[in-house]
Amino acid sequence: MTPIATAGRLLDVSTTLERALTHIRGVWGSSGPYRPIGVDELAGAAGVSPAHLSRAFRERYGTAPAAALERLRLARATFLLRNGFEPLAQVGTWCGFADQYHFSHRFSAICGVPPGAYRREPAEAAGFVDPLQGAGLAALAAMVLPSALVEQLGNTSSPPPLQPGRCFAQTFTVPPAMAVNRVCLYLATWYSSDSAATVRLSRIDGAEPHPVTTRRLSAMVDNAAEWITFPAQGSGRYRIELYEAVGTPTWRWHQGSDVAPVGGSAEVDGVVIANTNFLFSAMIAG
Repeated sequence: MTPIATAGRLLDVSTTLERALTHIRGVWGSSGPYRPIGVDELAGAAGVSPAHLSRAFRERYGTAPAAALERLRLARATFLLRNGFEPLAQVGTWCGFADQYHFSHRFSAICGVPPGAYRREPAEAAGFVDPLQGAGLAALAAMVLPSALVEQLGNTSSPPPLQPGRCFAQTFTVPPAMAVNRVCLYLATWYSSDSAATVRLSRIDGAEPHPVTTRRLSAMVDNAAEWITFPAQGSGRYRIELYEAVGTPTWRWHQGSDVAPVGGSAEVDGVVIANTNFLFSAMIAG
């Protein structure tokens, strides 16, 4: 542990960085936006000079604070590009870039591929470089960025469309000392421009589910991603339901032996469907 002299006293690197990281977590919150945070601001929060803060950052993470935080913002962008349908400009703004050109320029420079190409072929994008792994910043990201419990993603077949009176559901678990405040449903329709359905998220305490939020989704389109945001909820078991269908809405699902374990189960009309997950993600943070 290396001490840093400041204002006539010694402040070790761990204390300096913990104060800085606490400030980053406070500014970015559990779901952004992820605005740039300058070294002067970080140093003030840590109670040291900018030079001391920069030295501590370089000693621990091998890079300057501004460069490290830019890579963290790009890491959030890769998640949003892979798991959402927001326009590139919106992703860039949410991750702290001035405009789409600035976002595309920095993403290409660090990740080796433009964001649009990464979105089209996220798993096979030629030349893509992970902005965290390439710089050894995965540990830093784990301390300040929200983790994402991705239940199951991928291009899969859809179950039969919802019908009035039918209900699709998925349970999942938020680990201890974590919280959830946002879920994203991956929905589709079958040639219907006026499809609608109701989504409800409930917390399961004992045998009874307790509703957290309910939202009516209308004017649905094919292969859309719908984000549902709500006050943060603590660890425990949760249930997402899609019901009160109009038209031909459906919740995309994945079936097969490679279904990811999600700590829960998928249901159609209350009947558990083996080896199946409905496609969604839950934003979970510590």
